[in-house]
Amino acid sequence: MFGLDYIVVGVSGFVLGMIAEWGILKVKGHRVTLPFISSTSRNFTIMAILLAVISLGTIYNVEKTSSAAADCNRQFREALAYNTAVARETRDVQDRARSITTERRQLLDSTFTKVALALDDPTRPNAAAEAIKEYVEQSGQLTKRYDDLTAYQQTLDKDRRAYPEPNCGLS
Repeated sequence: MFGLDYIVVGVSGFVLGMIAEWGILKVKGHRVTLPFISSTSRNFTIMAILLAVISLGTIYNVEKTSSAAADCNRQFREALAYNTAVARETRDVQDRARSITTERRQLLDSTFTKVALALDDPTRPNAAAEAIKEYVEQSGQLTKRYDDLTAYQQTLDKDRRAYPEPNCGLS
C-alpha cells in the first residue's frame, strides 16, 4: 500500500516540475544547463507551500514513529520487570526445593543411624520399625511440600510474559 510518504514525494516532484524552468549559467566560460525557479511571486508561493507540506509530513512521521517506539519500549520494560519478578520467585522456589532435598538427606541419614543402633540394642526390639515408620511419615510430608513447589514452579513458567517482537515500533 502507498503511504503518506509516497504521496508527498509524488506531489512534490510534480509541483517542482511545474515551476522549474531550464536556464543556462556561464561558469568559467562554459555554458551549463541547470533547472531553476524563476523569481515570480506565484512560484515562490508554490515553493513555500510545498516546503510547508514536506515539513508537516516529516513532523507527522517523526511523531508517529516516536510514539510507536515509546509504546514498544513501555511494553518491553513492563515484560522485563514482570519476568524479573518471576525469575526472582523461581530462584526462591529452587532454594526451597534444595532445602527440602537437604532435609530428606538428613532424615535418611538419621533413619539409617537409628536403624543401625536399634539392631545393636536387644532391649528395644521395635526401635527399627519405629524409625522406619517415622521416616515414612516425615518423608511423605517432604514429598508433599516438594510436589507443591513443583506445581507452583510450573505455574510461574506459564505466567511468563512474552517480550515484544524485535520489529515492534517500526513502521
